[in-house]
Amino acid sequence: MAYGVEWRNGPTYGYAHEVNPTLEEERRNFDQVIASLKKNTGCNPVGHRFPGLDLTDRTIESLIQRGFLYDSSLMGDDFHPYRVRIGDKRSSNGPYIFGAETTLVEIPFSWYLDDWPAFTFS
Repeated sequence: MAYGVEWRNGPTYGYAHEVNPTLEEERRNFDQVIASLKKNTGCNPVGHRFPGLDLTDRTIESLIQRGFLYDSSLMGDDFHPYRVRIGDKRSSNGPYIFGAETTLVEIPFSWYLDDWPAFTFS
């Protein structure tokens, strides 16, 4: 059985573990992982989880521009998927203003479902 035969439009985990990459590095990483998966599986990825959960203010737009349908890097809800927003504004002395809802669905990440804390802090 060949690897990747049953893989159908699954998620990606990034191409490199870069902390706060520049816009150009972030775009290059996305394009490299998409090209690699397309070459090896014949399918485009539709979901993503950022290495180290390290998003920038531009990563959601980068995902949407590349046709991703979902992300699993945020923790805006403990149990339920939700639509990701962009452009939220917070003020030190005013109300929090929600930004525009996007087409990207967030499948919330939970540390309780991750084995890293248990292995690291045990």
